[in-house]
Amino acid sequence: MNRPLEVASWKGSIRGNYAHDAPPQFTKTPTDQIGVSGGVASFVCQASGDPKPQVVWNKKGKKVNSQRIETVEYDEGAGAVLRIQPLRAPRDENVYECVAQNSHGEKIVTAKLAIIRGSALPANPTPVSHPHPYPPPPPSTLHPPPSTLHPPLDPPPCIKRCF
Repeated sequence: MNRPLEVASWKGSIRGNYAHDAPPQFTKTPTDQIGVSGGVASFVCQASGDPKPQVVWNKKGKKVNSQRIETVEYDEGAGAVLRIQPLRAPRDENVYECVAQNSHGEKIVTAKLAIIRGSALPANPTPVSHPHPYPPPPPSTLHPPPSTLHPPLDPPPCIKRCF
């Protein structure tokens, strides 16, 4: 006895969170800085997430806005450099916020900018020597011993002047 084969089909949509959906996570965070009045300060911030987050810079909770402050976005807006030039004290001394946001959330990281006024700088600064990050190689690897450079000349060469 043969029965007909029945095939059921299902059409529908999948909704909800996928395994790859993720709130923003910082991959580069800005660091606190000390600048000199009239100089330049730059902060870098980047985030990842799915969908890719957008990164903006705030000062006192508001988007930075000044002719001396430039924001350069990269990585399709997931990264941003905040550049302040020239630095003005006390106006630019503050805590700056890097805000990363996507449809799954928002994260904030901060960095503080302090500014040294020109009058606080020493007139004749003392140079600071910084040690090299790697130790020097052993002396034997710098130069071969003199006896291996050239064979000894016996008798020594005679040098003549030509006029």
